[in-house]
Amino acid sequence: MKLEKTRLKLLESQTKGELVGFVSRHPKAGRLLGVREDSHYGKKICLLSDHLKGKLKPNILYEVSVKPMRSGTGYVIVAAEQIFFEAQVETTIIPKTTYRITVKFGNKNIFFDPLNGSTSSSTTIEGVLNVLEQRDDILNKAEIIQSFVQEASNLLDRMVKDSVLYHNANRV
Repeated sequence: MKLEKTRLKLLESQTKGELVGFVSRHPKAGRLLGVREDSHYGKKICLLSDHLKGKLKPNILYEVSVKPMRSGTGYVIVAAEQIFFEAQVETTIIPKTTYRITVKFGNKNIFFDPLNGSTSSSTTIEGVLNVLEQRDDILNKAEIIQSFVQEASNLLDRMVKDSVLYHNANRV
């Protein structure tokens, strides 16, 4: 049987409690693509082979190798490797208007914006650190956190220098 590779996230099945994923064949390219369970494209289920059960986590992006089930109703995941994203820490300062740090990785952006942020996870250093600590898909996570803390400290110093008032962005 021919193995195919694709990327997909697994979720816990509501019926059996096992991890499952879903794929759809791209009509023009002919390759399998991971899709959401509620996708309107024709999709097939992906089940874990016995040797992978209990080793993978839900809601994490994996590069998987799948083989078709004998019945043709879906695929069996025979190999999986977690995907890690390189993150970048970017600082944007427009004096007296914008003071923001963005940590970018994959399709995610995590903001630290002590001036205009709307949640505690975006207006405080601790909030952003808490979000970053919970992520399992960042390559060199410790270095990214250290870089963020340094950039955040510099940003707060710049806000003081520019006489901009902020109230929630506690220093670490």
